[in-house]
Amino acid sequence: QLDKLGFEVLPLAFRDAYPFGGGLHCATADVLREGSCDDYFPKQAEGTQV
Repeated sequence: QLDKLGFEVLPLAFRDAYPFGGGLHCATADVLREGSCDDYFPKQAEGTQV
């Protein structure tokens, strides 16, 4: 389904995700992102920004 939304889907054996922590989120998180660093949460509580 993601490929129909314009995502480049890279299938891999789940064991290949172990070096990234082995969890589903770690296996699907971006390791390379193009573009600028955008703030998607501009209304954070004071002192909580990274």
